Amino acid sequence: GAYFGARHTLNESDHGAARAGRNFTRLASEPAGPIRLETRLRTWPEVAMSELWLRLPARSGVRLAAAIVALSCGTLAASATATQPPLGNAREGRIIGYTCLGCHGIKGYRNAYPDYNVPRLRGQSAQYLYDALKEYRSGARAYPTMHLQALSLDPQQMRDVAAYLGG
Repeated sequence: GAYFGARHTLNESDHGAARAGRNFTRLASEPAGPIRLETRLRTWPEVAMSELWLRLPARSGVRLAAAIVALSCGTLAASATATQPPLGNAREGRIIGYTCLGCHGIKGYRNAYPDYNVPRLRGQSAQYLYDALKEYRSGARAYPTMHLQALSLDPQQMRDVAAYLGG
């Protein structure tokens, strides 16, 4: 089934939201900054079971069987995502990524030129951070300082830093 279990933190102004194929959310009353979105697509069995559930008689043995099937589908999906290996080594990431917090660990920090609101990284999704570093490295995200920082890391180091900051 389709499942996006990881948290994706999206930042419209700081991370190039204009890229095609992505939906970014920012509250009008809030300053530009990270907004966490939980995205989880319902699988076909969940949709089918919720529709079927409404049509079954309340005291039906079929309703109980439907509940058991729905629970087993959910358990299988949860166990499949729970067995994924960790993204990187947070201990190694702490050694490599301590310099990241020099800018990203200061609440409200802004670069002098250009005037750029630096997002906080601690507690972000590790997968999101890793993907962001890959995009900065490749140039898909355009910010010169981060491009140079990402170029200094190999893919495993990016995973380690993401695991540390996302943990």
